[in-house]
Parts: sequence; C-alpha cells; structure tokens
Amino acid sequence: MEKSAIEEAEAIFADMIKGYNGCKEKDCPFKGLTMFMLRIKRFLEQYKCIEKFKYEESERRKENIEWEGALKLWADKGYAAKFHNIYRKDMHFEEIYTQVMRSDNQSKSIADKVDSPNQISL
Repeated sequence: MEKSAIEEAEAIFADMIKGYNGCKEKDCPFKGLTMFMLRIKRFLEQYKCIEKFKYEESERRKENIEWEGALKLWADKGYAAKFHNIYRKDMHFEEIYTQVMRSDNQSKSIADKVDSPNQISL
C-alpha cells in the first residue's frame, strides 16, 4: 500500500532524528524545529476538524457557512477547547473530531434531561 504524503513526511522526519543526541547549546535550533513541527501537526489536525465541521454544518443549514462562520462557531460552541483537551499527537483528525462531537452530543443529552435549572434526572 502506498504511503500518504503525511505518512511519508513523518517517516522522513523520524529517520532524520535517529541517532540524534541533542544539542549541547542552551538554544538548540533542532529542538526548536522539532517543537515547531509538532505545533504544525496540531494546527493541521484542528484545521481538518474545522473543515469537516464547516462541511457538516453547511449541509445541516443547507447553505455554505464560509470559513469565518465555521471558525466562529467552532470557538463559540467550545469545540476549540474540547480539541485542546482531547488532542494527542498520535491521533488522527477523524478520531479527534468524533470525540469532540461525541462530547457535545453527551452534553446536549444531559441538558435534555434537566427538569429544573437546579436538578438533573438521570
């Protein structure tokens, strides 16, 4: 089976750091690059989640909500915070997205069972 571009890039990066013993300097450029690459991965995973959310929300509303609308809704609904709490570097965006949406559906389910503002019946 052929590797995706992401899998190939990850394999190349992993091969590059094999045998690397670390910088002896206080400010290590390689360590900084490594941390930057990890932040890029996190950014790309969240980007893909928002892209999927934009598509699904646009379908639900039967109109294109545009990127600005998707980003605002993503933040306003608390999905960015949920992403932050769920994200691990070994996760793929589909798994993260599923968990973000599952946690949202569970919250809605509990809210539906509220009999009064101070009581939850389970």
